[in-house]
Amino acid sequence: MTEACVEVDALGPGGAEFRELLRPTLQAEMHDFKRWMCCRRRFVGAAVVGLAAGTLAATLAFTACSNLVLAASPRNAASYVASAAIPLITVETRLANTTLPMTGVVGRVRKNVGVGLQWHGFLTKATALLAAAQNMSTADPERIIILFDRDIMDGGCSDRDLLDRYNRIVQASDGAPVVVGADVHQYPAFPAAQERFMGTFWQQRRRRVMAEFGMNLHVFDQHEVKENWRLTSYSFVNSGFIMGPAGKVAVVMQCIVELGRVDKYYDDQFGLTKCAARNPQLITLDYTSGLVLTAFYMKPDIVGITPTGIQNRVFGGMQCFVHLNGNRDPHAKDWVDWFLHLPKFQRAVPLAAC
Repeated sequence: MTEACVEVDALGPGGAEFRELLRPTLQAEMHDFKRWMCCRRRFVGAAVVGLAAGTLAATLAFTACSNLVLAASPRNAASYVASAAIPLITVETRLANTTLPMTGVVGRVRKNVGVGLQWHGFLTKATALLAAAQNMSTADPERIIILFDRDIMDGGCSDRDLLDRYNRIVQASDGAPVVVGADVHQYPAFPAAQERFMGTFWQQRRRRVMAEFGMNLHVFDQHEVKENWRLTSYSFVNSGFIMGPAGKVAVVMQCIVELGRVDKYYDDQFGLTKCAARNPQLITLDYTSGLVLTAFYMKPDIVGITPTGIQNRVFGGMQCFVHLNGNRDPHAKDWVDWFLHLPKFQRAVPLAAC
């Protein structure tokens, strides 16, 4: 595909109106990028915040430029859904698309269960994902599924590697079947949770999981952003990635819905933190970052770029997914620059058939 990009409209019905709404702001923010004409057709997401402000989550709420234009026709994009062995599910209420292509390495597509919903905060996300997991469980409670935040990109690992890493994490976690993302900070902050996940049980589990992959507990140290006032350890839960058998994931999501209330507002990560603390036999963490690397308070030098995808230098292999969260991260602007200059990857290994 040339610099001019294939004319693919990923927004579906109503996409033109959405693009026109965003166009003036985005033209002002993106005028320095030569491939603006590619970028302008690929916006998805929330409020647009100035790139100069250095915010990551909002800036990456739209899918911009480079490899993020599908190297495929709409018909080929649809075929990816049929070839995906592991259902990927997300919630995006602002778009009418029932499927959304993954950013990053071309190939995987997420099912969007947010179509037609009104956004009322993270409770909307949690209840939509709960319903999706319950539906998947009805059909096959043992089928492995993944629930995603919208700001996760595909790093290029194969389905075989994805499942192998998942199974090894589960085995090293005393059989806990639901694997969630890890985070360097405990958020929303409350001391009891921080003490729990830095306590003996969870740290011993962390040590076993990382040892399974030949990693030690300090491999992240040089890549983490350190602050004197805050404990930094890749030991806390992140609700942007939840993987496991559909029936077990549905149980976790029900717990998250019930326990996510924080004073007068709702936070699904707060709910997951409480659920994991109460149910370690059900929930474990991807302490390795091999399944999903949470970018929040990590430096971009933790990853390397190859023609076929993203290499995780700490894990020592092709990254499966990267969670580009962290709009308050001191390195947010660095991650934005990294993201916008990614090449158009060529997937090295075809995805498995159903």
